[in-house]
Amino acid sequence: MTDDRHRRDDERALTLALFRYGLVADLAEREDFGPGERTARIRELASQTHYRPGHGPVKVSERTLYAWLAAFREGGLTALLPLRRKDLGTRRVLSDEVIQRAVQLRKEQAKRTTRTLLDILRLEDLLSAEAMPHRSTLDRHLALLGASRRQLLRRSPRGMARRSLTGTGRVPAMAFPPCSHPGPDPQRTPDIGVPA
Repeated sequence: MTDDRHRRDDERALTLALFRYGLVADLAEREDFGPGERTARIRELASQTHYRPGHGPVKVSERTLYAWLAAFREGGLTALLPLRRKDLGTRRVLSDEVIQRAVQLRKEQAKRTTRTLLDILRLEDLLSAEAMPHRSTLDRHLALLGASRRQLLRRSPRGMARRSLTGTGRVPAMAFPPCSHPGPDPQRTPDIGVPA
């Protein structure tokens, strides 16, 4: 049997264990099954669609039901908890090179969608069409590195004047985005009647 230290103990794991137990509970608690009765019950459960909390409708195979029943009988509810991933914290699909290029592309143009980034990475032969990661996987890695669209757009200037109080007199200093217009043309300024 697997050591309990390798089992998850978070709320989602407990919810999953309770779901598993709910399917095999009547099989685990009863001992007085007639010949073939347990097998018929397992086949009946396997043919049904069950609602898994946080996931939705699922079908469970006979083999899985037998495995859950045996696990519960051997170790109780704890044995129905899912195992911790052995590769937790390691990247399985995206290499460091791909993630760094995605960050660079996003910083070049913060409004690029993650789908667009994935398309560019595929066109640059950094990703293959067969091993294309899910959009949310790349989103998660970009967010961890501070390169999500929301994070970058929040940091970028919005093109509006920003006021800040500076100096001891607390005089507002205005910071405007750079302007390419040189200002009014002194030769075209209309005469408004003010003596020079």
